[in-house]
Order: sequence, then C-alpha cells, then structure tokens
Amino acid sequence: MSYELLFTNSWVKNSYMLPKRIQKKIPNALKKIQFDPYNGNGKSLKLSKSQSRYSNLYRYKLPSYRIFYAVGKNFLRLLTIRVRNEDTYKKLFFNQQDMDLPKGDASFSEPKIIPTTHWDEAVIRDATAYEKDHMEKEEDKDDENVGLYNLDFLNRLNIPEKYWDKIISCKDEEKLIESDLPEEIMLELLGWEYEPIEKIIEEPVYELPSADDVKRLLKGTLKGFLLKLDPEQKKVAQKSLKGPTLVKGGPGTGKSLVALYRIRNLLTPESQQSIFNEQIPKILFVTFSTTLVEHSKQLLTPLVDALIENVTISSLDAIARQIIIKNENFYNPAQETEKHDACNKAFQSLMQEEKGDRIFIMNLIGRLKNNYILNEFDWVIEGRNILSLNEYLDENRIGRGTPLPQRERTILWKLHEKYIERLKQINKSTYNTLRCKAIKCITEEIDLNDFLYDVVVIDEAQDLSPIAIKLCLALCKNPEGIYLTADAGQSIYQRGFSWKRMDEAINIRGRTTSLKYNYRSTKQIATCSLQLLQDSDSGDPDTRALIPVNEGPKPKPFRCSTIDEQ
Repeated sequence: MSYELLFTNSWVKNSYMLPKRIQKKIPNALKKIQFDPYNGNGKSLKLSKSQSRYSNLYRYKLPSYRIFYAVGKNFLRLLTIRVRNEDTYKKLFFNQQDMDLPKGDASFSEPKIIPTTHWDEAVIRDATAYEKDHMEKEEDKDDENVGLYNLDFLNRLNIPEKYWDKIISCKDEEKLIESDLPEEIMLELLGWEYEPIEKIIEEPVYELPSADDVKRLLKGTLKGFLLKLDPEQKKVAQKSLKGPTLVKGGPGTGKSLVALYRIRNLLTPESQQSIFNEQIPKILFVTFSTTLVEHSKQLLTPLVDALIENVTISSLDAIARQIIIKNENFYNPAQETEKHDACNKAFQSLMQEEKGDRIFIMNLIGRLKNNYILNEFDWVIEGRNILSLNEYLDENRIGRGTPLPQRERTILWKLHEKYIERLKQINKSTYNTLRCKAIKCITEEIDLNDFLYDVVVIDEAQDLSPIAIKLCLALCKNPEGIYLTADAGQSIYQRGFSWKRMDEAINIRGRTTSLKYNYRSTKQIATCSLQLLQDSDSGDPDTRALIPVNEGPKPKPFRCSTIDEQ
C-alpha cells in the first residue's frame, strides 16, 4: 500500500531552511516512508512513550536531521523536520511544565493520537523486533560528525559572514547558546525550529501529489499545492453545480475555501460542456470585506491557474461603483464620520420640530446611541428598501436585539428622512442607496453586459443587506448561477440577518447544505463561545451544532470593571 502524503506549513518552513545537501535527500526519503512508514527501509522508528506522548508518531532518519510524521489508515501527515540532538524531543513534545521530566520518564498521561485528517483513522502499531534492531543510537553512521549548520545554510539565512566560523564550530545547540553570538543572530538560527507539536497539529494540511514534488515546494512557494478538503467539503464543492445553492457553516468549517474549490470545479471542461454550452463561464466571487478579497485572490489563483482571467474577485460595492460610474452617475458614498455628523444634525433638526416630544426623543436617542441607529438605517430601512412609514411599522425586525414600538419607529423614520436630507446637502449617499441605483441601471437594460455573470458566488452573505443580495441577483444572468455561503451566528455587524428573508430573495429551499466540522477553534473554545449564542438565542441552530476537530485548554474567564480594562 502506498499512502497519500499531506504536509503542514511547519514542514515546508523547516524543509526550506535545511542545507541543500539535506533537501536533496528528502524526495527519496519520502518514497521510502510512503511505501513503508513503519520501517522506511530501516530508517523509520516509532517514537517511544518516553520520547513522545503521541502513539502514532514516527521519525525518519536523515543525516543530522529527523523527519517527524503521523501515520493514518490512508494518509501520512508530514509534521516537521528537526535537528537531531538531545533537546529535540523535549522542545517538540513537552509543554513547559514537563520540561524538567528526567530522560525516559513515562509518567505523563495516556498517549494521544495525532490525526492525519479528522476522518482518516490513525494506525497504532507496537514496535516490532525489526524496528528495535534499528533503534536510534547515540552515534549514527551517516551523521559524519556534522555540525548544526553549514555555509550554504548560513548564506541562505543571510547571516553575516564574520560569524560563520564560530557558528560552524558549534556541534550542538548547547555550544551555540554558550557562545557570545549576538542575540538576534541566535534567534535567527534557533527560532525556525521551535514550534511545538501541539501548534503544528492545528495547522491546515496540503496535498503533496508525489515525493518528487518536494523540489517544486522547496522553491519557496505553496503555489500549485492545494489544501486538502475533507470528504464533506469535497462533496459540497462538487454538488449540484447548478444553483441556487446555499452552504451554511459555523466558524472554521471552510465555507469560503469550499466556495473557491467550487469555482475550480465550474471551470473544468466537463462543467463547461454540460452547463455552459462548451463556453468558459464568466464568474464573479463577491464578498463584503476588501481584506477577504485579497485573501481569496491569493488562494484561488493557484487553484485555477490561467483561467483566473475568467474570474472577477471583488467587493460588492466596488462592482456597484463601476456600474454607476459607467452610467455617468456620481459615486460618492458617505464615510462613517459624515454619517455620524448627518445623524447628529438630523437629531438637532428633529428636536426643533417636535418640541412636544423632545424629552421622549432625547431618551430614545440616548438609549439607542448613534451606532445602533445608523445600523437600523443601513440594515433595516435602507437595507430592506423600505419606502414608507407604514412599511417600517409592519416590518419584522428579528435579530436586531432591541424591540421598537410604533411610537419609537415613527420617531426613527422622521430622523431617517432628515438624515438623508442632510447627506444630500453635502452631495453624499449611503451604500444601500448606491446599491439600489446600481440595480436600477441593470434592470433598465443600460449597456452593462460587462457586469453580467454566468455564476455569482457570494461569500459570507450574512454581512450583506437584503438589497445587497438583490444586487448580486441582478448581476447573475440566471438564478441557477447563484451560490452563497453564510452563517447567521457570524454576522460581524449584528444587523439582524434572517434566513427567511434570504429565502424570499432567492428560492433556496431544499438547496441548502451545512458543514459540520470546525477546524479553527478547539472543542473547549467552541463550547464556550457557542454557549453565548445559545443563551441569547442568537445565530442558527444548524451552524451551532459543530464538531470541533482540535482539543485544547479551557478558556480562562476574566472579570473586567470597565470597557477600557476589557
């Protein structure tokens, strides 16, 4: 049996830092590990309980270095590469409180399992007589009494030449630490290999197609190497390539990553033939945050290679701006400071007109505060394109956290009218007003074919207002091309996201899939965080029922008496 290879960022970083003479040995070493991870042609060894608290962990012997990896049923997870010396195992496997354990002490708790992936069952195998014959000795024949570092390695680290002789003379880290090298040089030499195994286990894994691909990998980039999707994620990425489709998932479930893989699947020749009449589809990947735009570009480019020219990755408002400007309209969104100023001036004007209600208005505005009021304008009145007071009085504001009786809504409606008037006076518009203008441009069939797409992928839809979702629909040639990811529990602006309203805009009933595995947070952190959502009846029950993959310490509560202290 030949195992599939997976690798972590730590493994890449450590491999890249190796001397080139060691790097050249890695492909052949991986072939031996792949074929027989238990023996590796006599160079692999299962770590004993005294060396590691993990029961499916092996090391492969390179001259002066060791490759550490975990064995699963179908996969091998390459974790890290370390210098071979007495301190390696302590630094890699023991927490700080364990650092004083005497050599060979096996008094810590039962060995743990290192997952290759959460779905790939670990294979635990006791050391055999064959393995014992190849136990690690104090002296290895192929180590050749080599020091920690060589000239090639120091040159690649940009270590000043005047320190080379002193560094090369150090045969182990203890000698290096005792030397009088400058602290910054010491940290540069030692810092690269100190990531503990507990941190490495939490890192995402990439697919290594073959051992020979290490040569490409060591050129210093992950470009072309794909993150490994779990079976659930892979199924969603390939499922029902005709939409509309909604993928729900809590934090760390990989919703955005699956969306990018779905784009890759839509660009395959098979999809082009069956869905797009043998044409390469024109795809828009849209999200609320400009930060996510840049991150998504970095991930998607190696996935689709040259076909990236058929994918537009943008924030929604950047698209709206292009549409409005092409239609020879001004695009001048109000900034946050201008919105707050307009709201304050609207309040002063309202107080002058509504003298009989001044105390009520003052109490209402003082209780809600500007930020909440502006979110009410953005997310409810403008975000839902409410055009009259009666519509606003009838509107279900679920998720907004603060109920507003009829009298309070009437005051806020009047305040909003004056707020919009003030923005017009300074020739400014709100983003939702501009989105409505962009929709109007498209629906009036102005020459905007450049802005129509076969597929529109909407990432983190919970942070887009209903009018923003409608703009996304207007940008798509056919509702079948709509694909969304969302989690009501992750709305970073707490504006009142509603699945019901989403379904009214896009008929997604029966076309919804939920991702369950959380790769970001430990079980302990997720349990603590989800309790807050459950206690406040917030979020979505489907995305609250996550299965964390990683374990860790319990979060520590801190009592703070002020906001500044918090």
